[in-house]
Amino acid sequence: MKHLLSLIPFLLLLAHLYAQPVRNTVERGQDRNQIARDQATIDRDRAELTQFLGYQQGLKSAVAGGDISQAHVQKMKLTAAMQNEIAQSEAKVAGATHEVHQSGAEVRSDTREVHRDKASGRPVAAAGDRADRRDDIVDKADDRNDLAERLTRLARQKEILATLQALNAQTAGLEALRAKMNLIDEFERTMRRDMGENVEEAAENRGEIREDRRETREDRNHR
Repeated sequence: MKHLLSLIPFLLLLAHLYAQPVRNTVERGQDRNQIARDQATIDRDRAELTQFLGYQQGLKSAVAGGDISQAHVQKMKLTAAMQNEIAQSEAKVAGATHEVHQSGAEVRSDTREVHRDKASGRPVAAAGDRADRRDDIVDKADDRNDLAERLTRLARQKEILATLQALNAQTAGLEALRAKMNLIDEFERTMRRDMGENVEEAAENRGEIREDRRETREDRNHR
């Protein structure tokens, strides 16, 4: 029995050593998936903006050429593209909301880690976890700002779409369409800003991945 008990620490260490490469592989896979998702979002945004610009130019050309029939066709394509963009914006708002909840959970987790470190008499680990908590508090504030901006942009996109949908180009005429062209230009700017935010977020995610790996290494060294 004594021999068996003496083997337990060794077996636990062995299990840890074998489990660690598996965790590393899983983490690397998750990181690659996140980077791939970010790039896919950016690629989709770029393709949708290119399509929108084509419809926008088609509408302007039709209005300038006095072609009410073609102007109506291009206007319908634009509003359909706007509906698609709004659906994407709604999905991104949902994702941003999740990010806020997740960042709040990370701050709470950091706080628990600090308390455990103090209770265990590990001042070095506690100092590191307090630094992590400060970083996560900043991330949480950034996530909240991002969500607020996305909500504001989504509301404005819906307003622009509603205005254009209420306009019948064939009955209102070319001048009515020309008067609303500034709204279409504004919608384009919301799409460009959204894509810019996604590029920024992708860069932030890559930075967070590097930071998470550093924190994980430190946590393991402090065990």
